[in-house]
Amino acid sequence: MEAPPVVSPTAPPDEGYWGHLPLAARQADGSPRWYGESATPWGEVLDRTAELYPGKEAILSGEAITYREFQELANGLARGLLGLGVRPGDAIALWLSPRPEALIAQFACYKLGVPLVPIDPAQRDLGEVLSQSDATALFLTEALPGLASPLETVYELLPELVEAPPGKLLSDRFPRLRHIVLLRGSRRFKGIFSLEELYTRGEGVGEEELEEIASLVGPEAVQHLLYAYGRPGAMLTQRASAAAGGLLADLLRLGPEDRVLLAFPPSHPLWLYPALAAVWAGACLVPSQAFPSQAVEALERDRVSVVFADPGMFRVMVGQAGFRPPSLRLAVAYGAPLEPGVRKRLGDAGTREVVNLYGREEAGLVTATARGEGEGVLDASVGRPLPHCQVKVIDPATGRELPAGETGAICSRGVFPGVHGTKGYYKKPRETAAVLDAQGWLHGPDLGFLDGAGYLHITGRKEGK
Repeated sequence: MEAPPVVSPTAPPDEGYWGHLPLAARQADGSPRWYGESATPWGEVLDRTAELYPGKEAILSGEAITYREFQELANGLARGLLGLGVRPGDAIALWLSPRPEALIAQFACYKLGVPLVPIDPAQRDLGEVLSQSDATALFLTEALPGLASPLETVYELLPELVEAPPGKLLSDRFPRLRHIVLLRGSRRFKGIFSLEELYTRGEGVGEEELEEIASLVGPEAVQHLLYAYGRPGAMLTQRASAAAGGLLADLLRLGPEDRVLLAFPPSHPLWLYPALAAVWAGACLVPSQAFPSQAVEALERDRVSVVFADPGMFRVMVGQAGFRPPSLRLAVAYGAPLEPGVRKRLGDAGTREVVNLYGREEAGLVTATARGEGEGVLDASVGRPLPHCQVKVIDPATGRELPAGETGAICSRGVFPGVHGTKGYYKKPRETAAVLDAQGWLHGPDLGFLDGAGYLHITGRKEGK
């Protein structure tokens, strides 16, 4: 097999900076190992990790779930979806808070190659998302932070539920939507499947049927449709998330001994990429419901070793009385550098290392600082482009690429086709053309500049973004 062509031979990936990563090693065909690994669907990644670490904790939220149990729960839920008639090409909406059920549902969808539509808990236009995404099923819970009653919202949108047996919904407004599933909660509701009922449906589906469908999931399958934070259905593929998730695990040297805090909802990049990286590496995931109280408690009680957060969240965390997590080895600051005082407070509390990470919902992960960078870099920069992507800065008015040191609009693209960022917005060609150009560059809302050493500095956002 010939190595896939680099998108632009004039701007190759920064192999020198990232050459120490195991996934940067070259394969027999000349392509980097991470590219070969990016063809592995996430359902298969979970299977692989469960084989390597069957008795290792995968999820810790009160009780522990091992990787073998995680695999069995996800596969059981996937069989339940098959029992409902869900097939590749359908889409599943997920309206949940940071809970183990969200992770199980997420990987059940990955197993089937079914696009997942993670909905922000505070989403106010649920109906628009369900309609535009062509979702065939909605997973939800009885309670969400900041929302009085998700079920009330659903019954208002779908009055037909009151008369419809579970799985038999017929709605003029949402013609593809058939199934509403309550993943957490003990009560039964009209027209809605319980989690127990969904698993029962799966008992009639054989393991061979599940594995046959899973074997058809390719790297270009759409894994997510993203609508949170104003995104109009950005399509992210299995390959793009595998490249980013694997490289992130490699960069942070995640391993089975790590515990990774998940303090953001499933619709946020700081749920998605930490979860993927942890499963890739066999680390334990610690979902946390309420910030900052439960998150800080989890750091201490569950001996969390790695935490991802934006600078504002870190500022609140270190300001909590008695903040001194006993096992925190690594803090990953997303979107912008930490204030020096916050970084110092983390260090004083025992955190051994800080890494800066930058990305966007449509782009996935874009840049990072290598471990061990000095204070000067950590104070000012979000790092260099990760091995799977390139970055340039352009004049927003003319599109001209700007030299080092000049501020403009930040653009990114993959070094190989399909390994970075969205392939477009679902059923929205006009919106897609506005952000994704003919050369594969994804034009984002952020402003910044590349310095002479290739580090990216964020300075602001485009007007109106």
